[in-house]
Amino acid sequence: DYKLRRGGKLDRLVLRESIFCDYSVGDGNARTNLNKELTSLKYALATELDRPSIILNTPHRHEASYTRFSPGASLRYHVDEHHEELKGRYGWQQKSRRSISWLIYLNKDWDQEKYGGELRCFERRAQTLGSVGATKCGDLQVGWLLASSSDPYDRPVFLDSTKYTDHGNCQLYQIINNRPHIISQPFFASPVMFILGGDTLLRDIYITDADAKQRYRPLEQVQTPLNEYINRLSSQLSFQHNTERTTKPRDIAPTAGTLVLFDSVSLPHEVLETRCRPRFACSGWFHEDQQPHVFSSSYS
Repeated sequence: DYKLRRGGKLDRLVLRESIFCDYSVGDGNARTNLNKELTSLKYALATELDRPSIILNTPHRHEASYTRFSPGASLRYHVDEHHEELKGRYGWQQKSRRSISWLIYLNKDWDQEKYGGELRCFERRAQTLGSVGATKCGDLQVGWLLASSSDPYDRPVFLDSTKYTDHGNCQLYQIINNRPHIISQPFFASPVMFILGGDTLLRDIYITDADAKQRYRPLEQVQTPLNEYINRLSSQLSFQHNTERTTKPRDIAPTAGTLVLFDSVSLPHEVLETRCRPRFACSGWFHEDQQPHVFSSSYS
């Protein structure tokens, strides 16, 4: 069980698997039926998305929970999964990773205008080219090359952490014609490189491709107080790394029976403030195999 307090007040309660899987609590039959539907969904996603390891059911592989948002509760901008190299001492500890995020909303007679609580997803404004989130060998996406006058597409940027050179074990690349195109010199990864402001460090020091230097932006622009200030300054000075220039928000009301699915790596999202009444959901993540922490030359 997980409780989140803000300003000394409980505003979000998450009941994880220990309660979710205890069929003696609440309506166990309903959760049994839900698990059957989720299993069918996993098989469909594994086939349609070509992610076969989603269907595996080893212990601690998938996640499920109930979530209650009290009035006034919200959830800040984030993505649900990150490259293992960006997790510091917590990286490379698990055999699987979050692949698909899912939510099922449980709120009957939800008035969106009155109660708020929308899930806001930040989709790309420009058309994207190629697969997003991860390559087939398991390298996760960490950024974008923004569309330009010479290229109308936003292109995903992936992190390969298998180089093991004296200058670093990581390189950034994009996929062109089903093959990797390296855009940086080797470096040692630090989480600060992949948040708002860190893109300047990557562009100026490590990215060697001239076109990529101008177009690269991090996938997740973490909203620290400093970054919120930078966002306000960017808006005033018309800097291109303002998220409003590159994404378009889609708001989804938490109405009972609504199912939401999205890639856990590539889609930033937030939950807007809940008003007047509590907001309930079932939520979780389908996992897929984590890439081995060994050298690999296969990118596609």
